[in-house]
Amino acid sequence: MAQEGDRLLIWGGYGHGNAGDWLTLAAALHDCGQAAGGVATVLSPDPVMVEGLFPEARAVRYRLRRPRGLRGRVREALRRVGRSLRPVCWRFRYRLDDQMRDVAGDGPAEWVEALGQADRLYLAGGGYLTELFDLERFVMPLLAAQRLGLAVETAPIGIGPFRTRAGEALVADALRGARVVVRDDDSAAFCRRHGLPAVVRPDDGFRVREVRPALAPPSARAGHEPAKVGVCACPQYGAEAPRRVQAWWGDLLCALRRELPAVALRGFCFHTDPTADYQCTREAFQRAGLERSDVKPPRPGPWEAVEDVMACDALATARFHAAVVAGVFGVPCLAVASGAYSRAKMESVRKVAPRTTRVVDPGRDAPADGAAALRGLL
Repeated sequence: MAQEGDRLLIWGGYGHGNAGDWLTLAAALHDCGQAAGGVATVLSPDPVMVEGLFPEARAVRYRLRRPRGLRGRVREALRRVGRSLRPVCWRFRYRLDDQMRDVAGDGPAEWVEALGQADRLYLAGGGYLTELFDLERFVMPLLAAQRLGLAVETAPIGIGPFRTRAGEALVADALRGARVVVRDDDSAAFCRRHGLPAVVRPDDGFRVREVRPALAPPSARAGHEPAKVGVCACPQYGAEAPRRVQAWWGDLLCALRRELPAVALRGFCFHTDPTADYQCTREAFQRAGLERSDVKPPRPGPWEAVEDVMACDALATARFHAAVVAGVFGVPCLAVASGAYSRAKMESVRKVAPRTTRVVDPGRDAPADGAAALRGLL
């Protein structure tokens, strides 16, 4: 990645509470530190959080300028219409020129100035180049780098899915000329369709041992303690029939109680937002007649979430990077995936850790089948 003395600017999907996204940023910072004299600056919507978790990093706030005048009014109207129309009309929401030029004497945006001082832009791992998220916000640094003639390189990223041809073309154009690395077969197929040379490599989360060698192994379980199955349910982006998926989780826990009566089911979180993993897992426990208090609240940083996975004897999770960490440490894992976005990610885990990973789809696989699959891994 970084060459000796490189000034590197890192950008990605971190900063929103997902422990897995922090793991990919940690890998990018690790690689920069390995290059003698490498200096990294991190773009982030929350620079204080970045510097708190990674004191070795310098963070610059990433905030897009809104268009003024008629364009600004059109943008606000589109925002009110709803997310579904945004990818089609992305050019009306923000303009690259507004970020690059002097506006009312303010000069270029702060993050553009940081780009101008860098030797290359590096995209940390993650699956943020999709219309399931605010695509334009993630792509804008790539467009600015192209305008500045800056080299662009990526960690293993996920690309897609897309709802519109406009969104797909936007990402393809933004990656044109970059050194692209992808983490799954669907992303590789996207690159082939658009004539983008790409290398396939496992997600950077699989490097957690290398990046964090100080991770302490869990203490041995006392002889009288039951084996522990960690459970992490969450709403998945692009999921099919989310309410039915949530009910499926409760039924899965009931099936696990029947299949594995001697184990203890314990919930944990891989996201700091209490309305995400914590709420969903507690609802599943309640539906299964289990104690909601057996779900551990979110923990503040990514390494604590990794330790929670390491402390389990087996895992049932909807979080991609929880499944990745399980694969690294040989923890048997039932990887739950609803929708094309999650299926592509979880299948990439299964390819790296086939002996310890089973992928199930709530829209296709019965809860009893999921429980039997996990039992077969133990």
